[in-house]
Amino acid sequence: MAGVNKVNTKVDMRFDLGRASWIPDEVKDAMRQLEKNRFTSDGVLVMQSQRHRTQAQNLDDALAKLQEIIDRAVEYVTPKEADPETIKRVKAQIKAGKEKRLDAKKKDSVRKKERSRRDWD
Repeated sequence: MAGVNKVNTKVDMRFDLGRASWIPDEVKDAMRQLEKNRFTSDGVLVMQSQRHRTQAQNLDDALAKLQEIIDRAVEYVTPKEADPETIKRVKAQIKAGKEKRLDAKKKDSVRKKERSRRDWD
């Protein structure tokens, strides 16, 4: 059989998250939550890559996958900043709601005052 690929180029990479003191705890928790199926019971992240024909390329691919996981976890824990337009719209809705509530209170007050008028004489 000619042309059979007999070289093992697959990469199995393990990353012990508990020993990575350079990663903040909240990012570690986010990584565990987002990638819960890739962690062993010992808390080790397992990455595999066999896309490419060389082991070096597969190692680079596995490291890129790890970087993507870390980036997603950082993005997950980073608070989102609201754009000024959204803030403006929400404030307008709050103001309109308050005005509507006060108008309803005034109408109820007028209705109750009319009930208690005693100028039948």
